[in-house]
Amino acid sequence: MGGFLKNTKMTFATVEANGNATVWAYGNATVEANGNATVWACGNATVEANGNATAWAYGNATVEANGNAKVMAYGKAKVEAYDNVYIYAHSSIECKLNDEAIVYRYDTSTIQYVSDKLKFEKLGDAAPLP
Repeated sequence: MGGFLKNTKMTFATVEANGNATVWAYGNATVEANGNATVWACGNATVEANGNATAWAYGNATVEANGNAKVMAYGKAKVEAYDNVYIYAHSSIECKLNDEAIVYRYDTSTIQYVSDKLKFEKLGDAAPLP
């Protein structure tokens, strides 16, 4: 079963989110997200996202992502990614890539990666909208 947690008053919380849980982390909160959990991290929050977890990082949040996790990073967030992690970030975001993790820099339309195993193909021109 998925859960729901929202804590806007506590600034030193530690949370483990599993399954389909959703967590809002503020201040100096620390969150470990597993499964299909979603984390919204603000301030100086620290997030470890595993499996298919999704982390939205703002402010000075720090994210370590593993497995097939997705990270959307804004502000001065820092991301360290392993395995098949996908990161969506502005070019000013500090990202450390490992394995087959990739970053899409939305402001420069650039894809960054470190693995020699990855292959990119252009699928053709975009279809016009109806």
